[in-house]
Amino acid sequence: MAFTTEDEIELYNLELLETLGYKYRYGYDIQPEGQHPERESFSDIILKDRLKNAIAKLNPDIPLEAREEAFQQITTLNTPDLLNNNETFHQYLTEGIDIEY
Repeated sequence: MAFTTEDEIELYNLELLETLGYKYRYGYDIQPEGQHPERESFSDIILKDRLKNAIAKLNPDIPLEAREEAFQQITTLNTPDLLNNNETFHQYLTEGIDIEY
């Protein structure tokens, strides 16, 4: 019986995402000491520049202040309950964030 390895699943999913238009960056390249660092330290779990660019791309017609408020809401989930933080983050990504402007 043949088993599927974690590596095979990862490679399949990377190929699938690339067919959808996503670009893959090798983890060692974007690490803090990498050739193209995208975080200051490994404790930075959100790639902030990518997030800001995505917010701007998805919401080009709203004011900068509203985009900044959305960014702040996403990046400041600071309850002591990690599960709650993950659920809230997922909800923001899938359902959006209500921002008044």
